[in-house]
Amino acid sequence: MLGGELQVYGLKRVECAIYRGGTSRGVFLHADDVPKDSEAQDQLALALMGSPDVRQIDGLGGATSHTSKVVIMSRSAHQEADVDYNFLQVAIDRSVVDHGGMCGNLLSAAGLFAVDEGLVKIQEPVTVVRIRNVNTDKFFRVHIPVNEGQSVVLGDYTIAGVAKAGAYIRNDFLDPGGSVTGKLLPTGNPCDEIEVDGTPFRISLVDASNPLAIAQLSDFGLNGDEPLQQLNSDSDLLTLFENVRAECAYHLGFVQDKGRAAVDSPALPRLCVVGSPIEYRTLSGTPVSRSQQDLTCRLVSMQKVHQSIAVTGAVCLGTAVLIEGTVPNRLMPSGATGERLRIGHPSGVMEVEAAGRIEEGPQFRGYVSLGRTARRLMDGFAYVPE
Repeated sequence: MLGGELQVYGLKRVECAIYRGGTSRGVFLHADDVPKDSEAQDQLALALMGSPDVRQIDGLGGATSHTSKVVIMSRSAHQEADVDYNFLQVAIDRSVVDHGGMCGNLLSAAGLFAVDEGLVKIQEPVTVVRIRNVNTDKFFRVHIPVNEGQSVVLGDYTIAGVAKAGAYIRNDFLDPGGSVTGKLLPTGNPCDEIEVDGTPFRISLVDASNPLAIAQLSDFGLNGDEPLQQLNSDSDLLTLFENVRAECAYHLGFVQDKGRAAVDSPALPRLCVVGSPIEYRTLSGTPVSRSQQDLTCRLVSMQKVHQSIAVTGAVCLGTAVLIEGTVPNRLMPSGATGERLRIGHPSGVMEVEAAGRIEEGPQFRGYVSLGRTARRLMDGFAYVPE
């Protein structure tokens, strides 16, 4: 086998597989093949991705936040889960690895990895993989189609941001509220007002699957039809996004120094700016009409505007619209229940469904579901400096 017995002086061989899950891509490892020490894991993750380097040319990263990810998998000792899913978000241009949240896109790939690697008992035609996320201690169900003992990845289900169709993989986020802070509304309010550089911003701080700071596009002078390249080349706008996010991170207690938010808590909370539906064109040039969406959304991830929307961001939005008084709830069309939410993002439209209810607290009891596709891209050995 190509490279099967290769030994290179000064380099360490690491057995791994690369998966695409939804609109993200990550390197998957078995827990038995990585160091137990968290700092050593971070160094391995940085080496695998080729960080710090804006191009990540000396590693497997793709120079975007959604392709600079590492996942460590193992069988779970928890009676409610089959496998444990440990997610590492690797910064691109800095030696920073964030353990604060999880990747919802790669959740589908985690279920697929568990089936492919024999970590769960196979059942046909669908194997339901019960997953515990180590980062948030939250639980999920991922439904993997199976035929003749093997996972099925080919099909006709399409998702925005992925060119080719694949098999439908349903992802259930169980009781997603309070994933990181322990509270669905960490400040106790559906909407807060913060001030940055003398300008007030209306923000809903909601923690469901991952914490989001949800603001209105109009507060930043945006409509929602601005091209992604324009947004990510506007240094003043990106600085304002980060300053607002840093203020929210400080309010949530994630950082003690707002000036260090990009280092101490670069991924959480994510900033999500939303508005009423507006016509725009996707990154591939496809028109999106007002009637195809309930909200227009632009998500800021690792200090850049995301090419789509993180699954955890969509789950959080899907929960937030159910809470009276939040920014997205106020923007929903009159008479809408919020149980089916269509989110317009730069790559197209993502739909989530909420099955449950908001109880006193508030708390969300139920689950949020959405469909993804995933597949294994390659497996073998990565080589990193000793």
